[in-house]
Amino acid sequence: MISTQLTAMGFVPTKHVKAGGARPAGVQYERKGPFEPMCVFVALDETFAEIVLGPGQRPRVYGRGRFSTAEDLGNFLRLHAN
Repeated sequence: MISTQLTAMGFVPTKHVKAGGARPAGVQYERKGPFEPMCVFVALDETFAEIVLGPGQRPRVYGRGRFSTAEDLGNFLRLHAN
């Protein structure tokens, strides 16, 4: 469900991320913008998401959160990814 919403917003899946530290396993999506790239990480169970702005090794975290439903996660992504 979330993957189709991200694809509709212009994001492309770029890599699968293994679990490590506090971050669960998931998929990273990327969208090239007019000013800087935006990446979205979504956990495989769709309860965690992180939005990152900027290129390189030290991008800026724009938003992150844990969600109880996929609908809440979708609302968060629509709000922050536009």
